[in-house]
Amino acid sequence: MDRLQARVSVDQLLILPLVRDGKGLSEAVRFYRTHDITNLPVAADRFGKISHDHQIGPVPQTLFVDQQGLVKGLLIGGVDWESQPVLELLDNCLNVKIN
Repeated sequence: MDRLQARVSVDQLLILPLVRDGKGLSEAVRFYRTHDITNLPVAADRFGKISHDHQIGPVPQTLFVDQQGLVKGLLIGGVDWESQPVLELLDNCLNVKIN
């Protein structure tokens, strides 16, 4: 995800990893430092509202949300963020072309 975000302007695509509770935020920051992740912000869903509203469970999920806040696509599980199918999904769901 970090490499993908580096390839596209945040005006065009913002990848926002979401920690499901406030406690995990410091763990996420440590993970970012350990793995030299520099292009991604991180946010916390402290009260579980986003997880509840979008029925996000314990398995990693990715929501594709447009600039109006509408969910346009969903991926469940881990993916290769630079694979052709994912890049095509970004183009189809959000009209984001990545070189």
